[in-house]
Amino acid sequence: MTTRVRSAAYKLYMLRKPKSLGTPSDELKGVYLSFILPRLMHASPAWSSCLTSTQQQQLEDVQRRACRIILGLAYTNYDHALTTLSLPRLSTKNREACCVTRGFTTSPLLMLLAQPTPHVKTT
Repeated sequence: MTTRVRSAAYKLYMLRKPKSLGTPSDELKGVYLSFILPRLMHASPAWSSCLTSTQQQQLEDVQRRACRIILGLAYTNYDHALTTLSLPRLSTKNREACCVTRGFTTSPLLMLLAQPTPHVKTT
């Protein structure tokens, strides 16, 4: 998990440089959603239920830093930034991803496809 957080935090430079050049907030949000958030959320249904509170906080900290960069002087607090940018907390996003995945695995068609094929001995 530390590698995932470090990798996403490193990608924040993709926001800092365009911000310094005057790029609008909506375009910076697009960069965050396209390049940084996928790093944080990759395969989250597999690992999100195993996160410690410290690890969950590390993930939220990366998103908090991204919000601060995107909003600049308009940033007041994390909750206000999430509302302004129409972003969910990552813990909420992880829960949604898990629900979607569970929905797929309980699908009768996918359950049928996931069954092992019987081995037939030929003589």
